Amino acid sequence: MNHRIESFGDNLNPSTENSVEMNPAAPAIPSPRPKAVAIALLVAAGLVYGVLRDEEGVMHVFKERSRVQELSRSVARLREENTRLRSDIRALREDPRAVERVAREQLGLSREGEIVFVLEGEGDERER
Repeated sequence: MNHRIESFGDNLNPSTENSVEMNPAAPAIPSPRPKAVAIALLVAAGLVYGVLRDEEGVMHVFKERSRVQELSRSVARLREENTRLRSDIRALREDPRAVERVAREQLGLSREGEIVFVLEGEGDERER
């Protein structure tokens, strides 16, 4: 079964000169374009996968940035603790009351003649 397609000019009158016959049973010639698109998509997918999953890829960079931020916070906490400990050391070297406080609180010592009352719950603090 043959179909006839006619093109019409500007005046919309059928013209036999511009008609084209098409045979639907004839095999279509494959276009190289779908193959090229498929290859391009595969290459792009491979590149994206490589960029995201490689050791030097984007995901690795994001993980390392997160790790750097976590380590920075840890360093800041440790610096604060070092500052506090230096202050405690300075106080223990210079202030006899600081030494007495530590001896009483952490070691449970008392002065001669003092009576020490230990209340429940305070023993937990001494164990720290």
